[in-house]
Amino acid sequence: MYFYFINKLSYKIFLYITFSISLICVISSYIFQYYVSLEPCKICLYQRYLWIVLFLTTLIYVFLKERFKFIKLISLLILILLIFSLSLYHSLLELGLITSIFSCSQGIDNSISSIEELDKLIRSTKNTDCSISKYTIIGLTLANISLLLTTILLFLNLKILKNKLTKEHG
Repeated sequence: MYFYFINKLSYKIFLYITFSISLICVISSYIFQYYVSLEPCKICLYQRYLWIVLFLTTLIYVFLKERFKFIKLISLLILILLIFSLSLYHSLLELGLITSIFSCSQGIDNSISSIEELDKLIRSTKNTDCSISKYTIIGLTLANISLLLTTILLFLNLKILKNKLTKEHG
């Protein structure tokens, strides 16, 4: 069943899948931020921006004629690879396997003169440290879920590209 679906995957279906996944990622990121009160870290924001670009690009491609499929697939591949790279980096950072190249820490006020002031600062500061997982779904962090989704999109994109190239040269 799985291989049948993959072998019958068309360019249009791939666009609809990419559109749906990117829309879900964008909407869920805003839901987590504004309704669950999860403050996104810098890497989460970069990922969100890339998901938005992927969503808008796919939306445009859905309504354009099916000309220049190869160029469109390559542009989607580049976007998916960027999101994949950031998701992989974020997941490895959360696991503690690498150190951050981004400055994810908050600026600390050096004028603190008492324990009470420090306590107040700590309690009022939102945690936006990129290496700390703030939420999990079935044991997966949000960065892990993004990595999983981009891996699926990457695989599907490469399959469509392979089909396109074998049709042209085969």
